[in-house]
Amino acid sequence: TDDQRAFAETADALFADYCSDDQLRAHDLSQAPCMQALWQQCVASGLHAMWLPEAQGGLGLGFTELMAVLEAQGRALALVPLWEHQLAAGVLGRFGAGAEQARWVARAAAGEAMLSLSLAGCSAARGPGMMAVPVGQGWRLSGIVPAVPLAAQSAAVLLVAQVDGAARLVALDPARLRAVPGRTQHHLAVADLQADGLILPPEAVLPAAALAWAEPRAIAALAALQLGVTTQQLQRTVAYVSERQQLEGAIHGTNAQ
Repeated sequence: TDDQRAFAETADALFADYCSDDQLRAHDLSQAPCMQALWQQCVASGLHAMWLPEAQGGLGLGFTELMAVLEAQGRALALVPLWEHQLAAGVLGRFGAGAEQARWVARAAAGEAMLSLSLAGCSAARGPGMMAVPVGQGWRLSGIVPAVPLAAQSAAVLLVAQVDGAARLVALDPARLRAVPGRTQHHLAVADLQADGLILPPEAVLPAAALAWAEPRAIAALAALQLGVTTQQLQRTVAYVSERQQLEGAIHGTNAQ
């Protein structure tokens, strides 16, 4: 709709203000975990919680609006965790239980805390690298999840673990795990998270429906981002080829004279 396009254009203008080539190069040379100034502007404008229901402190917009914003983000190569943050909050708001998880959602919607998630275990050939087994009234978590985006900067993370032979989402504070920090090739902070018999409360392992709900939405979010990246790549390639052809034409014309 026109309103959805207008919202996406507003986001596009915001990304353009913070993602010039010089600003992207400056971020690449820095050790910043993400484009933090842009993230603060996303919080100020409500982009960080646009998909969350109004009852949870968000703008209550739909997934169509989020996809349009993510496409704009991809065009700008903006390194901010818009979809990871909102999908994690959305999962906790829909499937979470307990006071701590409710606080994570409230803080995420208010822009006071960042949330992250990794669904890498869903596509790993050997299955999830973490396993949760029942112990008493809770769970014992062991294993490793590699390259969790912005794990050190997040108040909570959602990870995939094997539970009774099936993949389930586990919600926890990453500060309780051993973290090995790193950076991706596109200069985003990540961390390998490792647990060695960590005891978790019963609500930490989310219902099986949570992963089934989250996975297709994560795929759609990544597709929207990649669509934006590819669109911008093609536009820049066409512009470069056009300029090169004009330059070569001018050179040949000069030589002919």
